[in-house]
Amino acid sequence: MTKTIGIFTTTRAEFGAYIPLIQAINKVEELDYFLFVGGTHVVREYGNTIDEIKNAGVKVTEIFDYLLSESTTHSIVKSCGKSLTKLASIFEHHKFDMTCFAGDRYELIPIALSSILYGKPIIHLYGGEVTEGVIDDQIRHMLTKSAHIHFSSCDLYAENIKKMGEENWRVHTAGELVIDNVKNVLKINKDKLFSDIGIDPNSQTVLLTYHPESLRSNPSPSEQLDRIMRALKNYDYQVVITAPNIEVGSDELLSHINKLVKDEDKFMFVPSLGVMKYYNLLPHCKFLIGNSSSGLLEAPYFKIPTINVGDRQKGRILHQSIINCECDENKIVAAIKKADDKIFKKKIQGMKYKLGDGNAAKQIISVLTNIELGQKLLVKKMDFQ
Repeated sequence: MTKTIGIFTTTRAEFGAYIPLIQAINKVEELDYFLFVGGTHVVREYGNTIDEIKNAGVKVTEIFDYLLSESTTHSIVKSCGKSLTKLASIFEHHKFDMTCFAGDRYELIPIALSSILYGKPIIHLYGGEVTEGVIDDQIRHMLTKSAHIHFSSCDLYAENIKKMGEENWRVHTAGELVIDNVKNVLKINKDKLFSDIGIDPNSQTVLLTYHPESLRSNPSPSEQLDRIMRALKNYDYQVVITAPNIEVGSDELLSHINKLVKDEDKFMFVPSLGVMKYYNLLPHCKFLIGNSSSGLLEAPYFKIPTINVGDRQKGRILHQSIINCECDENKIVAAIKKADDKIFKKKIQGMKYKLGDGNAAKQIISVLTNIELGQKLLVKKMDFQ
């Protein structure tokens, strides 16, 4: 019997992970999928990445639009309520056997709740990780406790899941799905890539993504970004800035970015590069800067330095290419100098990547094709031994 998986994507980051998973599902008879698309994918200010999904050759089952226009706490909570109404229709009308989602975003809580109420086993990707600087950390662990099958990116994170009482047989180390995607993404000629983005192929390029730290309000997200920008102005870099996630403070940050780039020729705002352009641009970057998880996941695979600013990603596994620094202009300048140091750059070329080998999708499919639906899977027992 074919098992159908309901896959939910709400942000550009996790969709990159789903591409190799969906491709792997298409290669086996035992599995099929529905793809439900919402969140920032259908918001123009954040790149309207629904177009990229449609162009990726995957079938979109349904689009569910639930986000309100503001990113205040009030509007985010209301968006979650609106999402539940949309999800009730999805779960009622589409017959799938399991639910799959990735990560730690607040949008996933209504999906998890709907899955539990409709008796759908949950597949959770990327549990067991730690990000002390944002509420995502709490949400991730909530989602872990709601899930029935776990696929972590390394053994340490798998052990964290087990320490939460999850039974050993439910927990699997697969590695980072995004690395599957990185290895297989279609290569774009550098001149064409830079022309498409609108940047100079002969200039040194830096990629900047900065999200609000939801557990920190002082200094403001705009002031934090200003400190990074002032530090970068000391150098002759062209800086490509991508949009933050939608969370409390992102409206302010997005407005501030649009204002800043109008006055700076060397700074360009691209809401979303898309998976293909993003992974093709990374190897050409001098370094990544900001507080995006991409700096800790994909950048180390390319052996590109990452300047990780602030506490948003605090607690994650770090590669030698990661330079942590406080959101202080002088300390950011010092971090930039280190990222450009010849000895440092030579050292990180020999480091081993810690989060998989690019075969995560294959390992996930192997588990899902053999797993049996039924009470054993659905009824969870706590194992604290």
